[in-house]
Amino acid sequence: MKTKKNHVSMILLSAMLLSAPAFSQTKAGVEKYMPVISGYAQMGYLNQHNQTVDKSTFQINRLRLILNGEINDIFDYKIQMEGWSNSHDSNDKSLISIQDMFLRAKISPELVLQVGQFPIPLSMENFDISPATLETVDFSSVVYNIVCKNPVTNFSHYGRDCGLMASGGFLHRDGFDILNYNLAVFNGSQMNQQDNNKSKDIVGRLTIRPVKNLRISGSFSTGESYFTAAERYAKLNKYVVGAWYKEPEGLMVRSEYGHIKCDDYTLDIDQNLFYATLGYNFKGKYMPILRYDTYEDSNIDDSRVNNYLMGFLWTPYKKLRVQANYTFSKYGDYFTDYINGNKLQLMVTVFF
Repeated sequence: MKTKKNHVSMILLSAMLLSAPAFSQTKAGVEKYMPVISGYAQMGYLNQHNQTVDKSTFQINRLRLILNGEINDIFDYKIQMEGWSNSHDSNDKSLISIQDMFLRAKISPELVLQVGQFPIPLSMENFDISPATLETVDFSSVVYNIVCKNPVTNFSHYGRDCGLMASGGFLHRDGFDILNYNLAVFNGSQMNQQDNNKSKDIVGRLTIRPVKNLRISGSFSTGESYFTAAERYAKLNKYVVGAWYKEPEGLMVRSEYGHIKCDDYTLDIDQNLFYATLGYNFKGKYMPILRYDTYEDSNIDDSRVNNYLMGFLWTPYKKLRVQANYTFSKYGDYFTDYINGNKLQLMVTVFF
């Protein structure tokens, strides 16, 4: 009897030992597909002065909550919410808005499909950089005036839209691809807005990386926008070309030129934008920055606006960034009511 009990005990023990690796693997598999929650908060101080603005204020720039997760080895998703947005209720209080919400299928390194709402792949600064990684407090005029701003309505959004995108890379090297592409179709109605017509925006981008630290990129967007003054739709074309060199610790140079034009000769939209940013990363913690940013409307004489920025980025810890920017703005003679402007910005970013 005792022998039989010993045999049963040995069988049970063996079964437990054999099932332990399987249980461990199952648990590891579950943990692999658990969503990851992260985010960041940006707060600071702004002192700005020109002919129309004269203010000094503490401010919250952004409060973002990010949820990333994998469904399996092919599908993943992302949801990003903004807790301090430009969307306001009837009492002028900020509302929580959806920034990103998309499903992605990683079919192969050469083909990735993405559907939902996400950044428009127009310019490197809008698509490859986020507010959490940008060297300066504000984005350039290329992003604000070409990607984020509708030149017809002057309505600004976050450089995002709802649509479908295919992307991928070719000529694989150690840690990067020499040739990358993005091809997308968007509503063209901007973030968190359903389309109100049958027209769609087509956006494409091609990026070449001859070496790991250098990117050369060109992107375009074409689609119809409604012009209230003309009471009709007209095609609006946007182009951005540029290059970006960045060492992990050392020199960083990025420059992009953007152009936006309406193909209807009766509508006066013909704008040129350019920026160049120079920085040097010391030990991954200290980065002095210089940026020249300019905007001009070709249809208006002396309409150029030049912005000269001097700044400093300090990253004392991995989850803490401190930025200080001073910008001097010089306006062309067209802006007869404007005096030269200046802006001082201080911002702290905390990651969680």
